[in-house]
Amino acid sequence: MHILLNDARSFFDKHLGKKYDVVCYGLLDSHAMASAMSTLRLDNYVYTAEGIRAAWLHVAPTGHLSLAMSCYAGSWFIDRLFWTIAAATGQKPLMLYSPMHGGTMTYVVLGTAAHLNAFELTRHEQLGPRNSIKETQMVTDDWPFLYIRPHIFPWGYLAVLSVVLIFAVLSVRYAFGLTTSSGQFHSPLFLMGAAFLLIETRGVTSLSLLFGSTWIVNSSVFAGILLMVLLGNLAVRLWHWTNPLPWFIPLLFSIAFQYFFPIPWLHVLPPLLAGLTGGLLIGLPVGFAGIIVPILLAKSTNPSAALGSNLLGAVVGGCLEYLSLICGLRSLLLLALVLYLFALLLLSPKRSTLVTNA
Repeated sequence: MHILLNDARSFFDKHLGKKYDVVCYGLLDSHAMASAMSTLRLDNYVYTAEGIRAAWLHVAPTGHLSLAMSCYAGSWFIDRLFWTIAAATGQKPLMLYSPMHGGTMTYVVLGTAAHLNAFELTRHEQLGPRNSIKETQMVTDDWPFLYIRPHIFPWGYLAVLSVVLIFAVLSVRYAFGLTTSSGQFHSPLFLMGAAFLLIETRGVTSLSLLFGSTWIVNSSVFAGILLMVLLGNLAVRLWHWTNPLPWFIPLLFSIAFQYFFPIPWLHVLPPLLAGLTGGLLIGLPVGFAGIIVPILLAKSTNPSAALGSNLLGAVVGGCLEYLSLICGLRSLLLLALVLYLFALLLLSPKRSTLVTNA
């Protein structure tokens, strides 16, 4: 026996070519606690179609893949896993029901030369999905929300986010003296703050695919983002840049490149090089934005109100992250791209006296 301590998805992607008689999914999280308030649970990327496909590639022809999950959440949950596994492996899995722990469903997919014991199969109740694949939203790397119930509006999210926004607006107005009537609200910085949070969220999810969903990944992404912001500020201070417009070009291109670049490709690189490359890829937009923001703050007639606008935008961006529950995670990059484009339009010479007087 050889024991490895690693994220399951990360292991599958890094050890291509190895075959096993059994690939068995254990209980990685509290599956009986599924709720509409669940978003990025620590094990979600293991259960996406891409994650299960990576596991299926490790199954020997005489072996099988087994996945057991509590079916307490309901038939929608059972169908979602069934069709996700079917899409990942190319064949419909057997669904074996057990009354253990309030109801457990075991999905079994056989290798091309594998056989199951017919007598053992008779000891378990075999079920099938209630809904077709067209009626079921499968779990993918772009939409890894395994526990989100279908056809239910997340009123809980809306209520909490509304309270957060109201509190943020009142706090920023009080702390920074920010009012739209006085003309001190800085729209470009507001938009850039919102876009920044969207890029940060996408960065965490991208590197989770590369190294696994661990707190080490999260802390590394946050540290890298803060470092890029610091370097951007230091560059502006050292070289005295005053025109933010040219920096929008590499900013927009870096977001577009990040949108199309498949992060799992980096698994072919050594871990250190993969980490540096992934960090650079995620950090590039933040670095360019870290150049633009201090230039705009320096040009502002009221830096305090401008900073308040940027912070308020960050709170709004944090709320906009939840659109990924509907549109998927990659859509966050497109939304960030749109926000940066609007900021650029507001800063154009015909729209802004800031650039005209530069």
